[in-house]
Amino acid sequence: NGVRSPGRRRNFMTVGFALSNHGLHPIRGRRPEMTQSMSHNQLSFPRVALEFMNRDHDEFADLREKLLDLIDAGSLDQFGDRLEELYRHTIRHFAEEERVMQEAGFPAYPVHKGEHDAVLADMAARIELWRREGDLEALRDWIDAAVGEWFVNHVGSMDMVTAGFVAMKQQGR
Repeated sequence: NGVRSPGRRRNFMTVGFALSNHGLHPIRGRRPEMTQSMSHNQLSFPRVALEFMNRDHDEFADLREKLLDLIDAGSLDQFGDRLEELYRHTIRHFAEEERVMQEAGFPAYPVHKGEHDAVLADMAARIELWRREGDLEALRDWIDAAVGEWFVNHVGSMDMVTAGFVAMKQQGR
């Protein structure tokens, strides 16, 4: 039902990002839809047919936004903890989604799980690289553009289809 969008929406034409077996990479396309509100880092994404997924998506977007806001404000004392919180949240969310897909017999489970696994591996590698090298600007760019683009696209495609399938199975159709 609708889109998470508390403010006016602005689209930005730019290079987008896609997931490959080597992480998130640039492609031609649209940047994630952003909204004007208190934070310029807010994403706009569709709601899906399962409320637990919507709740988890909102939490992911909020954690991502808080990370970017911390960097933008120069408040880095909590940044590492918030980054770890985003990673742990993503692990939990993916595990719950995967459990529900398996219980419902979702036919595209291997593809969806494969994307989850690749994203978690990429996140872990990016976090480790930041811890080793301290390149906050590169990490910020990745969180902003690549993670944002992947998230909006993933929710609007894989999660939309998955949630629709599972919801229909739960209703006995």
